[in-house]
Amino acid sequence: MPPTLGRHRDHGLMDPATHVDHLEAEGARVVAAASRCTGQEAVAACPGWDVDQLLRHLATVHEWSRRAVVGGGAKPPPRRPLEADAPADHTSLVAWYAELHRRLVDELRDADPDAACWQMWSGPDGPAYWARRQAHETAVHRIDVEIAADRPTPLDAGLAVDGIDELMMLVPRLLPVTEPHTVYHLLATDTGDSWRVVAGPELTTVERGHSAEGVQVSGSAADLYAFCWNRRPGTTPVVSDPSQWEVWRGSVQV
Repeated sequence: MPPTLGRHRDHGLMDPATHVDHLEAEGARVVAAASRCTGQEAVAACPGWDVDQLLRHLATVHEWSRRAVVGGGAKPPPRRPLEADAPADHTSLVAWYAELHRRLVDELRDADPDAACWQMWSGPDGPAYWARRQAHETAVHRIDVEIAADRPTPLDAGLAVDGIDELMMLVPRLLPVTEPHTVYHLLATDTGDSWRVVAGPELTTVERGHSAEGVQVSGSAADLYAFCWNRRPGTTPVVSDPSQWEVWRGSVQV
């Protein structure tokens, strides 16, 4: 079993088939945005990367994830240098990405839901884990490509809430311990979902619910999602203590 990274338990999980639908839709948006680019545009959230590098990364992550689903083992699939297979020219690279994305979507749709799969961290079991993980991997990088193409579009609110829940699985490992404790309260103003993060001297905990203390961060679910992943949101959430939020921004990076 993968380790549980800190004290947080998901409030609720989206249905795996819905995750696959989102994965399919977000990948199509990656293709559409990348097709408007030359491939040389810088990716603001990934210093040193351009759009072509991001496509190579995302395509190989899709294929590696597909192999994790097919492999059905307790060990991660081998990381052979898949990027070496990537075409050199941008148009062919976009088509190569679309092919590997389609292979992952098809594999997840056909997979036995009870099959065992290796996982990077705790979450839903079997192929459902990879459906969720890749839906969000793709959504985050779709935001990157759309920003590079200067045409960002909003994220589905339900997927955004689910993605913040997933991110909260990692927050206890990533935030630095503080003395005294620091409280972050995140509120999605359109859905009413909220998260309370307490970074203490010995342990960081996350729970669903409201808190009147600490750093207050509020905005739509989609804007919070982008903001928490250090991406540019459509509208910047309201932050009561920007200096303390910089600690989060510098620490919560995946």
